[in-house]
Amino acid sequence: MASDARERRAIARLGGLARLNSAPSRSAMTEVARRTRLQRFYDSTDPSLPPEQRQQKADDLLREEMARLNEKKRQKAKARKRAVQLRDAAEILLEQADQLAADAG
Repeated sequence: MASDARERRAIARLGGLARLNSAPSRSAMTEVARRTRLQRFYDSTDPSLPPEQRQQKADDLLREEMARLNEKKRQKAKARKRAVQLRDAAEILLEQADQLAADAG
């Protein structure tokens, strides 16, 4: 069993490369998942609509979901950046407090 992170990453990388080499193409490797996901959106549309309109609505729903996911990702990145800024500011304040204590003592 892989004991350290570096070894686990190397084993995972080899597994991923082996999977890529066994598939006819990268897009073929994920084709079923992509079709299934789009089908889920298609199934959520109004069945009384013509198939072309249902497909267009499914495409629109997929784009909407991707936009929502992208916004969530952007918000998380913004929060991480703010957390780093706050941490850095706290470190500066602690250093200043240590310096004041050293000067006073």
